[in-house]
Amino acid sequence: MPRLPEFLILGFGNAVQKAREELKVLIVLVSKQHHNDDQS
Repeated sequence: MPRLPEFLILGFGNAVQKAREELKVLIVLVSKQHHNDDQS
C-alpha cells in the first residue's frame, strides 16, 4: 500500500467530518418533520 500524501489524508478527514455534520442536520430536520406529521 503506497503512502498517501499528508494533504490528501487531511482533506479526506475534513470531508468526512463535514459530511457527518451535514448528516446530523439532515437527521434532525427529518425527525422534526416526522413529529409534525404525527401531530397533524
